[in-house]
Amino acid sequence: MRILLAHNSTYFPAHGGGDVSNRLLIEALAARGHECLVVCRTAAHGSDAHRQLLAKLAERDIPATVPETGIVRFRLNTVDVHTATETPNLRDAFTRRLQTLRPDVVIASTDDSAQILLQTALDSGVPVVYLARATIALPFGPDCAFPSAAKTAAMRRARAVVGVSRYVADYIRQWSGIEAEALPISFMGPGPFPELGEFSNEFVTLANPCVVKGIDIFVGMADALPHLKFAAVPTWGTNESDFAKLRARTNIEILDPVEDIDRILSRTRVLLVPSVWAEARSRMVMEAMLRGVPVIASNTGGLPEAKLGVPYVLPVEPIPKYSGSLDERMVPVAEAPPQNLGPWVEALCKLTADPEHWEEISSASRHAALRFHREELRIEPFENLVLNLGSTKVATGRAGALEKLSVDQRRLLALKLMEQKPREQILTTGAAEQPYRRDLFPVGRCRTPRLPAGHGQIGRGRIRRGFHPLPGWSGLGCRDRRPGTR
Repeated sequence: MRILLAHNSTYFPAHGGGDVSNRLLIEALAARGHECLVVCRTAAHGSDAHRQLLAKLAERDIPATVPETGIVRFRLNTVDVHTATETPNLRDAFTRRLQTLRPDVVIASTDDSAQILLQTALDSGVPVVYLARATIALPFGPDCAFPSAAKTAAMRRARAVVGVSRYVADYIRQWSGIEAEALPISFMGPGPFPELGEFSNEFVTLANPCVVKGIDIFVGMADALPHLKFAAVPTWGTNESDFAKLRARTNIEILDPVEDIDRILSRTRVLLVPSVWAEARSRMVMEAMLRGVPVIASNTGGLPEAKLGVPYVLPVEPIPKYSGSLDERMVPVAEAPPQNLGPWVEALCKLTADPEHWEEISSASRHAALRFHREELRIEPFENLVLNLGSTKVATGRAGALEKLSVDQRRLLALKLMEQKPREQILTTGAAEQPYRRDLFPVGRCRTPRLPAGHGQIGRGRIRRGFHPLPGWSGLGCRDRRPGTR
């Protein structure tokens, strides 16, 4: 199967958790024998970004070509990667690639929070799988930064929605009514994973220090425990205000982000994950635990799942809402409420002062993470979902045209077709092995279709009855009134 990852972020090099997870996911599918392709971008666009990417590829001895201006193409671990470097219009670049690559399935994700690539993929008629890796980037519910009825409606058009954790899948179902499934989509690579945790390691480490990741808790602990050495690894969320807080503390060292996380974890005695937003899962927690590094995490979002029952999971006051604006790093602006540092300081003191206790948590972390990696982190469940979507794919042109029709227009189309063919012939999408799709021909159970008695919505064969996810959003999920239903 030909699978295209629509990745509105950096793919190589990758430092953010979502970027790394998407890369390892598509590489796992490629290892199963699928033809996998990626369309992505550099962090900034322009000639400098173009040259820098070519230089980084040359450092790794990865051959690259420039098939057209502003596009760098290379193969990384058998995946065909097309990176937009000099064009600010990623949508156009993606559209051209979508037309020439002709994938069977497109994978999009919340890393494309503006849905630039998602909308293009949906309009093409190719089946789309949508990966939810961050609730802040979803367009609905209390955790999101920018609610949008239109973007929620676009998500409904995806053939499948997958959450990175049970928390995320439950959140999607609760606040949008969209059926979402929790599947393993945050892979750690094949291993082996060296045991890097040592009580003598020098740092208490925080990755991506910024407001949502709990920088105020981090600097507060550094102030309370001046005898300990702390390390901060800035990535996508760290702005100038955050840098100022870090530089003001003499016991905080700022480390450059690296692709090889072992270089950070080999220097880390304890990892802090004091997130005050609803963390979807956090791959950093699993990466540290696999290597025997104890983790102190907050109790927000999917972090308790990520900790696998190993101490410590500590309380925080979560961000109540976002301001509706972005900072200079294009991160939603939020003001974190005051925090109680007591439990955090107490836990860190115990882990850094008691070698036997540190060893106990280190061993339990590594054992639980290795078992989870061995028994749960398998590509087969997600691969089966993709294969099932691909096997029922409709021809691109027809699907794209049909999806632009309203429900009433589709019923009229079904009526015209029934005048030409026996009913049993139109209960397929054109191929004998393909099942009847109610979203294309919503004829219900009656013998002759008729116009609905009232407004309704049918999507992927499901009936969403009377669901109103947020005040004023009643149009997103009205009661369905197909012929033959009440």
